[in-house]
Amino acid sequence: MSRILAHFLSLLVLTLLAFFWLILSDEPATTAKNQTPSPGVEASRAQAMEKLISRYFSSFSMPADVKTENQGHGRIDTTVTLRTTLPRPYLNLKFQTTGEGDSLRLTTVAIGKISLSGAPLAWLLRWIPLDNPFSNRPSHPQHFKWKQAVADQADLFSVFIASKPRLRAYYRLVSQWSHKPQDSSSMTSLLRPLFRLAYQRSTVKTAAAENQALLQVLATYINRKDAGRLFKLDTHYPLRHRRLTLQGRYDLAQHFSMSAAIASSTNERFANSIGVYKELSDIDKGSGFSFSDLVADMAGAKFGTMASRKDTKARLLQKAMTTVSSEGFFMPNVSDMPDHLGGKRFASEYGGVEGATYQRLLQHISRRIDQCPLYRM
Repeated sequence: MSRILAHFLSLLVLTLLAFFWLILSDEPATTAKNQTPSPGVEASRAQAMEKLISRYFSSFSMPADVKTENQGHGRIDTTVTLRTTLPRPYLNLKFQTTGEGDSLRLTTVAIGKISLSGAPLAWLLRWIPLDNPFSNRPSHPQHFKWKQAVADQADLFSVFIASKPRLRAYYRLVSQWSHKPQDSSSMTSLLRPLFRLAYQRSTVKTAAAENQALLQVLATYINRKDAGRLFKLDTHYPLRHRRLTLQGRYDLAQHFSMSAAIASSTNERFANSIGVYKELSDIDKGSGFSFSDLVADMAGAKFGTMASRKDTKARLLQKAMTTVSSEGFFMPNVSDMPDHLGGKRFASEYGGVEGATYQRLLQHISRRIDQCPLYRM
């Protein structure tokens, strides 16, 4: 009996090793750096797919490589880097799609060297809890309906992963703060008490996690979401929503806070890609491409990255923000930034996101952000 058990365990170990050998690779499938998909439904799907996958794996190493073909067919390739010491740390994923308008059908999903389609793919998708921005999953799990409004807004919150006890502490403070008279509508009036609490609750080892929870609560509040309901915190703290601003603008506070929260939960590159995609979307619908919004996105991403550093930087940021009085301490002036650019003007004056003029302005924005006193610490 013991010999049979030994053979069974040996076979199981060999099977597991073979399985991991098939799905993992020593090289990433995607190598493009800072690639931003062009605006449109396929690009929006790719962004959402990245966010969706990031909920189940540790961190992304590369952006999605999106290819749109004729008759609505497309392919999304991406690579996930696993936090492991294994010699094959890359999980390469390929999604073959087809569909038109707001419909999407996954025809093939390749996980490493294992390719699934038809009945096996349908079986797999029944066990994966896919949620926004996909909806309306009927009897065919490979078929989805696309909700653009969800893709633009609600699903961004799906990347937030802070612990509930920490979220609850900052949510309670925001609730109490929201009912007190305030002398200023500047976002700094809320940042100061939030970071005082974070500094009191933190050590060097826990500062990043505390900051992450703080930024997630801040982003939900400024973007008029109830964190208690969104994160199911089981709290009874009533919120009074106040319209907080950066440089006198509510939209800049929205962009900065959301980008900071996303960067603290993922990384700076991912947060920046979301910001650029949002502005590209606004070319066809909305207010047009706004470089001032992009500055707020990029500054927020840098803020969130510094706040989530696993070293003394997160603690240093906490202490500095407890007494912050000037928005210029962490956010550069945007009064000279071009806004409301339509598609033709954006293409002719800046050459699109690949244009030399656009890239030069992007470098100028980065340097301007780097000159803020907080990021020189």
